Amino acid sequence: FVKYTMSIMISTDRSTPENGCLEVAPGQHKRGIIGKYDKPLKGNDLNGMKFEMVPTEIGDVLFFDHFTPHQSKPNMSDKPRSNIYLTYNLLSEGDHRNEYLDKKRHDFPPDNERKEGMKFENSGIHEAKYIETKKNS
Repeated sequence: FVKYTMSIMISTDRSTPENGCLEVAPGQHKRGIIGKYDKPLKGNDLNGMKFEMVPTEIGDVLFFDHFTPHQSKPNMSDKPRSNIYLTYNLLSEGDHRNEYLDKKRHDFPPDNERKEGMKFENSGIHEAKYIETKKNS
């Protein structure tokens, strides 16, 4: 879509290791685009990356750009994990809001649209499989 985006995550629930808090690979943003734009990282792309969990409290805000490798694990707790994500691009690169949201919804559908066993091929870091959590079962 664009050459650069900035994302803001606002925690509306506590995010913990048990409920799959966001994980980032610190310092990797300095490498620029790793792998192919908007494709999962795999193989040599992951060399030297160490992901760190970023637990948050309600109201915490996290800023990161699309050069920052990030991931999260499934929510295996009985507690919700919801966040608000705001993603921005340079005005000079045009308005791609609908295109961006359509792709995100296709690649990562909301829980109520997921089917058991659904695979997320474009998960950014790894292939994730949808797993029923205690809150969804």
